[in-house]
Amino acid sequence: MWIAVLICWTVTLAVGLFFLVTRTDRDIALGRLEEVTEGEIARIAREERARDLSGSPARRLMEALFAPIGEFVKRISSIGGDVEGRLVGAGLTGALTVGEFVGIKVVALLVLGATALIALPHVRAMGDQSLVLALVALPLIGFVGPDLVLNYLVRARKRMIRKRLVDALDLIVLSMEAGVGFEGALARTADKIRGPISEELSQMLGEINHGKARADAFSDMAARVQLAELSLLVAAINQADRLGTGIADSLRGQASNLRERNIQIAREAAAKLSVKMVFPLVLFIFPALFIVILGPAIISVMESGGLF
Repeated sequence: MWIAVLICWTVTLAVGLFFLVTRTDRDIALGRLEEVTEGEIARIAREERARDLSGSPARRLMEALFAPIGEFVKRISSIGGDVEGRLVGAGLTGALTVGEFVGIKVVALLVLGATALIALPHVRAMGDQSLVLALVALPLIGFVGPDLVLNYLVRARKRMIRKRLVDALDLIVLSMEAGVGFEGALARTADKIRGPISEELSQMLGEINHGKARADAFSDMAARVQLAELSLLVAAINQADRLGTGIADSLRGQASNLRERNIQIAREAAAKLSVKMVFPLVLFIFPALFIVILGPAIISVMESGGLF
C-alpha cells in the first residue's frame, strides 16, 4: 500500500513541476516586458498576463498554496537567498517567483514526509535500514529535488546558449558587413535565431531602447547568464566601444575563438567516452553477452552430467 501512495505522490509532484516549468512564448515576452518597462506599460502587461493565466489550474494553485507558504518561510528563514539568480539563469523569471519556488520545496518536503509517516508501519517490518531510509531520504528528496531540477535547467540553458553563440556572432558579423548597424544586426539575430540566446538578446535590446546604456545592458546580460564565453564576448564588445575600434572585427575574432573552444570541448568529451562506456559494458552488456555465448555450452554440459 505504501508503495502505491509513494508512487501517487511522486507522479503528482512530477506533473506539477512539469507544468510549472513549461511556459508559452507569450509568457516569456510578457515576463521580459515587465523587467524592462516601468509605469503604465508594466501595469498593463501584468494585468494582461494575469488575465491570460487566470484560468490556469497550475497558476491558481501556485498563487493560492505555494506562494503564501514560500513567502512565509522566506520571512522566517534564509531559504531562497540564491534562488532568484538561478531562476533568471534558467529563464523562469516570468513563470516562477522566488516565493513560489520556496513554497514548492516546502510542500514537497511535507508531502513526502507525510508519505514516509504513513508508510512507517509497513517499512518497520522491513528492517531498521529501510526505516531510516524512508524517514530521512523521502523528505530530503522532496526538499532538494526542486533545487536539482532548477540547477539542471540552468545548466541546460547555458549549454544551449554556448551552442548557438557562435552562430549568433556569425549572423551579427554578416549583417554588419551588409551595411546594417550593430543594434540592427542584434535585432535581426534575435529574430532569426530561436532559443535562450534570442531571449537574452531581445531583453538586452529592450533595455537599450528604454534608455539603458549599451555597455550596461551587455554587462547585465552577462551577469544573468553567468557563462564565461559570453562574459568574454561582452568585455570585448565594451572594450571596442571604448577604444572606437571596429566591432565587427572584434566579433569575428571572438567567433573564431569560440569555435576553437567548442572543438576543444567536443574533443574532450570524445576522449571521455571510452571511460564512460566501461560501466555500462561491465554492468549490462558483458553479462548478457556471456549468457548468450556461454549459456548453451553450460546447459549442454549440465545435461550430460559433466559439470557436477
